Amino acid sequence: MKPKKIIILTIIVLFGIMGATVCCRHDISYQQICCIKNPDSKDNANTLFYPYGFALLHDSISLQSYRGINESTLRIADNVGQWDFEKYSYLITYGNNIERLSYSWLDTFIYDKSPSYAKCWKEGKQLLIVDYPGFNYRQHSPFNDNEIKGNDSIYVYRLPHSPFLRGLQD
Repeated sequence: MKPKKIIILTIIVLFGIMGATVCCRHDISYQQICCIKNPDSKDNANTLFYPYGFALLHDSISLQSYRGINESTLRIADNVGQWDFEKYSYLITYGNNIERLSYSWLDTFIYDKSPSYAKCWKEGKQLLIVDYPGFNYRQHSPFNDNEIKGNDSIYVYRLPHSPFLRGLQD
């Protein structure tokens, strides 16, 4: 009878560890490296803010893609200075500074509103969860966030190199 209890207890502990790994939000350290006034801003401090509209850059190819979007993104990329993709990934947010960065498998399954062709399950990529002051990812829908107000700044953050992270519709 004793070996059965040990086996059952071991199975319960293993499921608990796996459940904690899947459900737990893993925080990501970050450092703000610059804040740039949005060149397209019309000096309106209460501009609309799109919390899911951020850029996540992991390598020089994604940087070149970002720079090629328009003149504004080219100016933003030039303002940062040196990009070190060996050690860091970069996050660019528009209209609000971040409060918390995290990821979890559970949140990727539940809150990822990307179309099926953009989901990268086979590649093991996880959704980057960005919480802003006054905005918690779990409490809002990407399609109904018109009440969130932002500012006229663009923020660039450096985080540990994390190529397994992605944004919505990335």
